Amino acid sequence: MALRNSTAKKGLFPDKDAPSLAGLLPYHASDPAGDLFLLRDGSLGMAWRLAAPETEVLSTDALGRFAARLDALLRLLPIGSAAQFLWSSRRDVRTRTRAWVEATTVDGLSADLAASRASATESFSFLHEGVLCSARLVETIFTLRTWPKWPRTGWRERYAEEKRRLLERAEAVENLFQQSDVGHRRLDGAALLARVHAELNPGPRPAPSERPDRPMAERLAFTSFELEEGVLKLGPSRRRILSAADLPRETWAGMLQRGRPAPLDVAGEGTFVLNIECRDPESVRRFLAAKKRLAFCQMGGGGDGRADLSAIKGEVDGVLSEMYVEGARAFTARLHLVVGEEAASPVVNAMGSI
Repeated sequence: MALRNSTAKKGLFPDKDAPSLAGLLPYHASDPAGDLFLLRDGSLGMAWRLAAPETEVLSTDALGRFAARLDALLRLLPIGSAAQFLWSSRRDVRTRTRAWVEATTVDGLSADLAASRASATESFSFLHEGVLCSARLVETIFTLRTWPKWPRTGWRERYAEEKRRLLERAEAVENLFQQSDVGHRRLDGAALLARVHAELNPGPRPAPSERPDRPMAERLAFTSFELEEGVLKLGPSRRRILSAADLPRETWAGMLQRGRPAPLDVAGEGTFVLNIECRDPESVRRFLAAKKRLAFCQMGGGGDGRADLSAIKGEVDGVLSEMYVEGARAFTARLHLVVGEEAASPVVNAMGSI
C-alpha cells in the first residue's frame, strides 16, 4: 500500500516507490511454543491482555498498596528491555451488547430483557464536570520486549537460550499479576494479528491475511495512511498523537483520575500509552556524569540559574549514590495519548491542569 502524503502528491517520487504502512511495522513472525514474537530488528517480544481489578471505589491507601505491588514489576524487567502499557477506550459497546441479544433465540421475557439491557447500556450517558461520560469498552495490553545479541554462528542454540530466559521472566511477571489480582492472558499470534489489524484498519475492513508464509507485518495493513501536520490519517479516521513533554517531579497513585475526569474521559475514545525502558547502568552513569560536569561548569557563571544548577548537581549525586550504593535501577518513561483530532485540544487542557 503506497504512502500518499504531500511529498508523493507533489511528484517527488512515484506512488509505487512510496513507503508502505507494512514497512513501518516491527512484526515478523510468531513462535507458538510460548507465544513469543520475533520482530524485524532481531528483538523478541510477548504480549498480554490484562483485566485489572476495579479501583474506582478503593480508598487512597488501598490504591497506594495496589500500586506498590505493581511497582515490583519494574524489578522483573531485564536490563536493556522495554515494557509498554496500552489502555484503550472505545464508545461503541455493541460488540458486547449484541451478544446478549443474540444469545436469546426465542421471543419472550428473556429476549425482551436482553434487548432492554443492551439498549440501556448503548445509550447510557451523563455529564460530569462538563465531560460526557458514557458506556465504554476498556482494554489493557501489556508488552515486554528484549534485544538479545545474536552471534554469527550458532544462532539456533542462542535463540533457544534467549527464549528460555524470556519465558522464565514471563512466568515471574504472570505470578506477580496473579498476586496483585490482575487477570491476564497471553496473546498468541492470531490474537495479536486480530488486535493490531483492528487498530490499523478502522471501519469496514478485510480480515487479516491467512498466509502464514508471509511476514506478520504484510498480513496486517490494508488501509492507506497519510501524515500531515501532526495528524495521522488511517482511512476515514484522523488521529493525533500527544506526548508528555514534561513530567511532574512527584506522582501518586490515582493522580490522573481522582478528583477530576481522566484524560480519556475527556477524549471519549483513544489510547493511553506508557513506555518504560530499563536502562543499562553504565550508559546512565555516563549520562549523569556528563550532566553533573555541565552543571558544575555553569555554576560559576552566576545569574538566576545558579540555584537550579546546584539542585541538578545534587540530584545527580543522589541518583548515582542510589544506583551504586543501594543497587537502585534506572528507568526512562514516556507518556503518549492517541486521540481523535477533534479531542486533542480538550485533552491538552485537561492534562495541563494536573
